[in-house]
Amino acid sequence: MNIRDKLKYIDSISNRQPSVNRKLREKADLAAIFHGDYVTTKSGECFVITHTFPVGTSHGRIHLQAKEPNNQKVLEWIGKQSNMRKLDVNRALFFDTETTGLSSGTGTHIFLAGFGYFAEDNYIIKQYFLRDYDEEKPFLEAIEQLLQGFDAIISYNGKSYDWPMLQTRYIFNKMTCALERPLHLDLLHTARRIWKRRLQDCSLQSVESHILDFHRQHDIPGALIPQVYFQYLRDQNAEPLQQVFQHNVWDIVSLAVLYNYVLDVYSEPIRHLTDVDDLHGIAHSMDNQKVFDQAIVIYENILNRTNKQNHWHEVAWKLSLCYKRSGNWDAAVTLWESISRKGGNQLESYVELAKYYEHRERNYEQAESVIKRAQESVSVLEQLRPWLQLTDFWNEMTYRLTRIRNKAAGLIAEDESFES
Repeated sequence: MNIRDKLKYIDSISNRQPSVNRKLREKADLAAIFHGDYVTTKSGECFVITHTFPVGTSHGRIHLQAKEPNNQKVLEWIGKQSNMRKLDVNRALFFDTETTGLSSGTGTHIFLAGFGYFAEDNYIIKQYFLRDYDEEKPFLEAIEQLLQGFDAIISYNGKSYDWPMLQTRYIFNKMTCALERPLHLDLLHTARRIWKRRLQDCSLQSVESHILDFHRQHDIPGALIPQVYFQYLRDQNAEPLQQVFQHNVWDIVSLAVLYNYVLDVYSEPIRHLTDVDDLHGIAHSMDNQKVFDQAIVIYENILNRTNKQNHWHEVAWKLSLCYKRSGNWDAAVTLWESISRKGGNQLESYVELAKYYEHRERNYEQAESVIKRAQESVSVLEQLRPWLQLTDFWNEMTYRLTRIRNKAAGLIAEDESFES
């Protein structure tokens, strides 16, 4: 069977896929249970539930609001993309889905798509429900009507799962999605950068309870949600779906609240983060994006507060490199000297000091002194920890020492590279 025949076969399966007893489905009065509406599209009807939360509603310790950053650079730092500065929360949809499985293949369906957005003084959530497989086209058409009014998506793991899944359903139904390539902020990645050092689990519900101080009551485990939907298709009893719909609402409210909090955290990290591990996470994020001035302030704050030796060494080393990259050589050298005396990343600190005195200061006597200290440290470490593989480092120091002595004797010229 060639590819064309396979596609025809898949289409034939889709077209003849039987609806679960339509008469039974029509007896399930969804509107009476969920207070929703039937939206008419060109292909049929889609059941939609609308929830309205006034701005200022509390969700844990945070309040719902359409917060804008004081500086658009904050959005760039949060999303690690320069084009994220264009994100306007009033033109963004907070997005989450419930599906029939975890696979992203064509056999997996989205049966509940939830979208949240700010309108005037309210946060509105619309939930689109797939009553049966044969209603997927009107389901997607109804969603399309909403998408046309927005240009950005904010999700939690939606960049790799929920949004591609929705795109797949449009493609499978030979439809085009209005937001083909929207600006997409995935808060899962942001949360991991900040809180992964403290939280073993950075799932949305873990962040809710530990960071937002919001605790769900009588929530349905996500793994059971597909089973509830399949049971509904069989018996048309919609009552158990209430837990599923509530689960989805909590997700979408949490997304908006988390977005607000993340804006605060990246705008004023020291004010909003009290845990040194959280501060370390955001400092590393700034460092990684070469926002050294911000990273330096946070790293310095951590050094003054941490009481763990290993943590001090790790942060001091990162701070020293930020000093170097921002051109603050005096501060970098002072910190390298401190690190080399206290241990930790001492060998790397010796390397940086040797490079500094050799290439920048051209103080070959001082550079030679640093290398001799490094060799003494290697000898001690090899006695205390014979399992360490330090031969390469020793050879590097020996090479540097020979080169420095040759430079001091005028046998070779000084090169221009600081990174040698």
